[in-house]
Amino acid sequence: MFRIAGFSSVAAAVIVAALAATLWIFHQNGPMGFAQVVERVQKSKTVSFVIKQKLGQKPELETKMYIEGEQFRYEIPDVLTLIVDANRRQGIELYSGVKVAKRMSLEGRLQAEALKDPIDGLRNLPKDIQDRVEQLPDENLNGLSCHVYRVKGRVKETAAWLIPDQFTLWADAKTELPVKIHAQDENTSLTYEQFKWDEPLKADLFSLEVPRGYRLEELTPAVVQPGRIYYHQGWIELHSIQPDGQKPEVQFVPRSPNAPDTYVSDRAELSPDGRFLAMAYTHSTKEGLFPPYRVLLWDRTRPKEEAVEVYAKPEGELQFWQFSPDGQRLYVSWWQGIPGRKGPEGRYGVDVVDLKTKAKQTLKLPKYKDSDGKEKEMLFATATADGQTFLVVGQGLYEATAEGELGRRLTAPEARVGPRSVRLSPDGKQAVYATVLPDKSQQLFVVSLTRGEAKELVPAGKFTDFRARWSPDGKQIAYTCRLFDPSHAPFYYGAETFLRVVDPNASNVVTLLKEKVHPNGPSLELTAWR
Repeated sequence: MFRIAGFSSVAAAVIVAALAATLWIFHQNGPMGFAQVVERVQKSKTVSFVIKQKLGQKPELETKMYIEGEQFRYEIPDVLTLIVDANRRQGIELYSGVKVAKRMSLEGRLQAEALKDPIDGLRNLPKDIQDRVEQLPDENLNGLSCHVYRVKGRVKETAAWLIPDQFTLWADAKTELPVKIHAQDENTSLTYEQFKWDEPLKADLFSLEVPRGYRLEELTPAVVQPGRIYYHQGWIELHSIQPDGQKPEVQFVPRSPNAPDTYVSDRAELSPDGRFLAMAYTHSTKEGLFPPYRVLLWDRTRPKEEAVEVYAKPEGELQFWQFSPDGQRLYVSWWQGIPGRKGPEGRYGVDVVDLKTKAKQTLKLPKYKDSDGKEKEMLFATATADGQTFLVVGQGLYEATAEGELGRRLTAPEARVGPRSVRLSPDGKQAVYATVLPDKSQQLFVVSLTRGEAKELVPAGKFTDFRARWSPDGKQIAYTCRLFDPSHAPFYYGAETFLRVVDPNASNVVTLLKEKVHPNGPSLELTAWR
């Protein structure tokens, strides 16, 4: 996701690029024919066009833009619509997939000239552009006789960073208006076509009102109620329902103030009292978008107060984090690469953070030898209430002490246990965990820490993406999962996702939610049962 100069949406980058490409024809210098095209464009009152964008090996993205005066509308079908009134310095984002509307105030975010009428206010190009325009032989394009012009050299780095160093423009020989613009280099292809000039546009295309059926994104205070099940579905909303599936509620989570970082919903953790959300955002650099390196604590009862940073490891990537049962500490699992070397090699570890003092201490984890005989540290999974015993993963699931000594093995050594999936029961006597099978499906188990006996809750071969949590009284387990589909690598997600409740002995399975989803879309993500 990209954002530019304060826009809070993916659309901003493409809008600026689209306006930049169109803007380049708004100039009175260059060949006589090109000057006539510019004059016709300047007199036009409305325009709409399709943008086809391809970056690297990613699939082509087709979007559409409408411009009238100082208003524009940008659409990514089935994902996002962005509407901006530059004169009022206001806008609205409409997320069609989740039916959510977000208001935008551009006051103080963009310079005034960046919001002026795209047809009348974006003409101040260098005077030497006439040396960059070359008229090419006429061409027939979709039955139209067109004059063709090539413009070389970037005009504005700030506006045109998505545009290659030259573009070609086709103008209708009769109307002298553009019908196509194309720019391409080794990494980027941009095409602007299906232009419609001076056609009446419906006023509601530029309406800043919340459409019928949409919910307005607002930060509202939560009323914490005990005994609710909390979950996400790949968005900035924290949902909750009663254990009987009734009385659903939703609370919006704050977006990152640092674009283009995004909320990492699948790693959010709710404090034992249900008040605080330990959350994080992705970490963007010039090299790309990476997992989070810090954890923030957000007070759900005071949602407009800024989330407070409680942990940071700038040189690492955070895998997951968990509250201690009393809510006083946070266990943060991390990965850190080898300094000066790129690639997957590195080491894992876990820090314990005192949430009152922000002091942290690195846990000593036991070691094991992998199948190649190489010694490695085990991976942290979860901690007991007193913080003196841990469950760790390395050729199976084990108990370990705070001194790093290995205790009882709770699973077969060949069991591929996901560290993030392991959760202790409230009395500390049982643990729920998920394993990954060779076919990439997952299996859910409960194991007794006293007897070391495992009970299968959900068999292998049908589901994946398990996330399980104990009820506060330890008498039930809630879990979310996704249908397993071996044809959809690399995550093998099917088209349905579920939220279910089951007894620890695998009886009394109840489905609370069942959602149809796109194989590449987000699953239901269980967060907590508080």
